[in-house]
Amino acid sequence: LHKEYRRQLQMCIRDRYIRDEVTAMTGLPKICPDDWLGQMATILFPSDNAVAFKETLYHDHGIEMPTMAPDGQSGFRVSINGYNTDADVDYLLKTLKTFL
Repeated sequence: LHKEYRRQLQMCIRDRYIRDEVTAMTGLPKICPDDWLGQMATILFPSDNAVAFKETLYHDHGIEMPTMAPDGQSGFRVSINGYNTDADVDYLLKTLKTFL
């Protein structure tokens, strides 16, 4: 496979892995089929205050990602890039568990 294609495929696989792990943690449904995922994924996550959740992720854990709470559902958008490592993914998942 072409090097760039392989890198993009790896990012998509990491997004799916994160979504699967968070869905298993929370018991909340996936909002779209797996084949709709690309480099980004929106994932439901329980939070009473999406803004406070985002600020805590950033200030206390060094994680920057959009959070949202439309229609009474809270969640975040994860976007894995070429510079993200498996250790980054593990750190994100470990951090998210602390909010549950």
